[in-house]
Amino acid sequence: MRGAATRLAAAVAVCAALLAGPSPAAAEYQLVGFISQHHVYMDTDSLQYCIDPQGNRPYYDVWTKNVYSEEGREEMIRKVKALGYYSPEWEELRYSLVHKYFRLDKASYKIVGVVAMTKDDRILELGEAPPERIPWEAIVPKTVDDDIYKRIKLYEAAYQETMVERSLRDRYKVIGNNIRMTASVDTANARFFRDPYSGKVYAEVWLRLDLSGEEAAAMRAARKEQGRPLRGWEHLGYIIDKGYYDFAQNRMQHYGMYSYTRQGALLERLEDKEENRTDWQQPIPESWGEYLFVQVKKFMTGE
Repeated sequence: MRGAATRLAAAVAVCAALLAGPSPAAAEYQLVGFISQHHVYMDTDSLQYCIDPQGNRPYYDVWTKNVYSEEGREEMIRKVKALGYYSPEWEELRYSLVHKYFRLDKASYKIVGVVAMTKDDRILELGEAPPERIPWEAIVPKTVDDDIYKRIKLYEAAYQETMVERSLRDRYKVIGNNIRMTASVDTANARFFRDPYSGKVYAEVWLRLDLSGEEAAAMRAARKEQGRPLRGWEHLGYIIDKGYYDFAQNRMQHYGMYSYTRQGALLERLEDKEENRTDWQQPIPESWGEYLFVQVKKFMTGE
């Protein structure tokens, strides 16, 4: 992908200016709003209730389809030319698919992916980035995003109980256990993404590690030896570990760790900061780490 970071910013800027991933195959679009330049449809079939593992905040995963009028198509092409990545194929532009997250509690949203499509459903341009790098934006009243927000609230009122129960029931999939812990993949947040800086494809996976009593005691003892705070750690129950996986080169990188009590109260948060990251590392042969790496790969790729 040419200049991926710049291209993503450009694609998002263009769509935002027009009020604007590949769409799920079984999309079921409903009109939610329109302006002179395009009609906006929401894919109600793929609407998904999710939970942010960094703060246990709920949000909705949404796809929209923006079908351009001739005026809107020409305006989009002019902006693409101004941004310097025009090619003759852009003359075939018909619509864009936009991947968004919506938080109902904060009336905010973010664009996490944009796909420009031709009349015959070919991809012209794809822009995406890790969602945590994109800030939440306040929803402006009486805009198309406000209409989408209100539509989601209607769906939530009718289906939230079903969505939440299904999300919690299906969210974690056990991939391994030993005498120290049980490891599960957070299926609501496991995904592939293309790094906008390197252009490489990685898997982002959150593992939940439910600790045995002996393992929790060993971690408390280690903290005491290191002189770190111990208040509340007698209730340590599980850890959420955030990692990036590079299956092509058989390596992974830890990006964050969150420690919780058995009842789900947060004890400590080591977030996406440089000092909390590890270097890329390959799992030690015949180790628990290698076993988990293989199981994560199977879960993500089916191989």
